[in-house]
Amino acid sequence: MKRFIIKISFLIIAITTTYILLGFLADGTTDPFYLRFTSPKQKSLILGTSRAAQGVRPEILDSVIDKKILNHSIYNFAFTILHSPYGETYYKTIKSKLGENSFNGLFILSVDPWSISQKTNLNYDIESKKELSKLTFFNMNPNYDYLINSYKNSMFNLLINKFNRDSTLLLHKNGWLEVNINMEKDELRKRTLSKIEVYKENGKKYKISDKRIFWLDKTIRLLKKHGRVILVRIPVNKEILAIENELCENFDSIINTRFNNLLYLNYKEDSNNYTFVDGNHLYKASGKIFSKKLANDINNLFFNE
Repeated sequence: MKRFIIKISFLIIAITTTYILLGFLADGTTDPFYLRFTSPKQKSLILGTSRAAQGVRPEILDSVIDKKILNHSIYNFAFTILHSPYGETYYKTIKSKLGENSFNGLFILSVDPWSISQKTNLNYDIESKKELSKLTFFNMNPNYDYLINSYKNSMFNLLINKFNRDSTLLLHKNGWLEVNINMEKDELRKRTLSKIEVYKENGKKYKISDKRIFWLDKTIRLLKKHGRVILVRIPVNKEILAIENELCENFDSIINTRFNNLLYLNYKEDSNNYTFVDGNHLYKASGKIFSKKLANDINNLFFNE
């Protein structure tokens, strides 16, 4: 019996050690989210869905925004329309990422009709079934809470990934999600048409939600205790914008009326200035240009306050 217990103990130790070591292999190619839960609490954040995750580059904001407005790094903590529409789940996640005693922060909240809409064919918030809702720890490295409860693959996949990396989606340490994808004309048009069809279908299933507006308001009130809050509408191509206008024709009026004490930077008509990977997300080079424009506008507007 004693020998059996010793063997079992060694087996448990070996298995536990293996899993602990595997955790150190996770990085920016693990998935589009993991690395955001390994960084420490933050003073300034970029928030929203995948448009912000791909289109707003923290390193550009850090380098262009005047140090009197932003004297520390800003972190991209945006996810996707399915994970981070404004709601209770995202609110709790943001609260966990925010330094409790931090002040003079800058918070850029990407808004569009989808971010405050609800699927009408579900009787629950879709994000409540996804990764962010399964976590208890948001700021640990390695984050075994994420790898055990939210990572969709086996942890042994982390080892495979070391030898067979797919850098199509590369999450940077500052939270920016880089997308490396075929941008040849035919592929781009095919991908864009496919995305337009997806959003046409989404337009039939979503509607503006008072509950989401309530949580956006609550999120803003939380962030205002820690610094300045800016609302931003990131450009999309004209076909996607037309679908959004059908979903909510008076979206800008809702934002301007409900949050009239905040800066609202609306770039929805600027699509001609940028390239999109699918009509919905800025290509990384355009994200760089957009982030620079956003940073310069923030400088000008705050200095003219």
